Amino acid sequence: MKPGTISSWCVVLLLVGWMNPIEAGSETKPQDGPSAASLTPEPGSEKDVECQVLDMSTGAITKVKGRQCDYMSGEIHWPGATPHNYPMTVTAFSYEDMHWIGMAGDIYIDREGSLSGLATLRGGFSWLDNLANNREDRSLAEEMAAFRTELPMDDLIHAFLRKWVRDIRPGESNCWIKFSDVIPKPYLGYLLSNPLGSASIARAKFVTAVKDGELLKVTVSDQTDVMSPSIWIDLDTRKPVKAEGYVYDPDAKDRELKRRLLKSIGIGD
Repeated sequence: MKPGTISSWCVVLLLVGWMNPIEAGSETKPQDGPSAASLTPEPGSEKDVECQVLDMSTGAITKVKGRQCDYMSGEIHWPGATPHNYPMTVTAFSYEDMHWIGMAGDIYIDREGSLSGLATLRGGFSWLDNLANNREDRSLAEEMAAFRTELPMDDLIHAFLRKWVRDIRPGESNCWIKFSDVIPKPYLGYLLSNPLGSASIARAKFVTAVKDGELLKVTVSDQTDVMSPSIWIDLDTRKPVKAEGYVYDPDAKDRELKRRLLKSIGIGD
């Protein structure tokens, strides 16, 4: 298989191992927004994953098996930005009679028979789009086949940019939940700071999500697990309503880093 021969909306399709690659010469391009070259699968990136689905009607979390693959977008041209080749991580799985095909998230929420995704990203959460058609008479393999032939490329690019809070179409809103809406800035800086010497982008780590009445309670932590605040989200408005557990201890992170350093050289627990 030569990535250059795969069409821009045919390649995504390869992300699940059940489907055979299809070569095509489609020149479909988005009518509005960014343009993109053919997606290129990253060699060796396809893998089995375990996805967590929270049922808001029961409060139960179900772990389901899915497939995941990384792709490079080709150059996305976006007004006012330098053209860039973005990495896309796409996940596919089935839950009950529904299918998820879209950007990878930390938790997937079943609310009234519809799946949505939530991803922890830097200073907040991003809501994810489900790109599956969810026809009840289709298996996931059939859904993927339809996805290959029916999904416009601009929808895929939009879903990707939406995850990274780069694009909201007219009339859309609430794809971004900012921690700063409910966590004061001094605590937020502490939550998002990285351990010394870390090369990763500052972000909070997803811990868990649970149903709390009609609200979604999501718990995250800083990179050293010293601070673990919880944020409550109203699913009707997709906005945070409160946060708790952001206790600030200016010495705690230093103590934790010192403990880890000593442990790495065989001193301490």
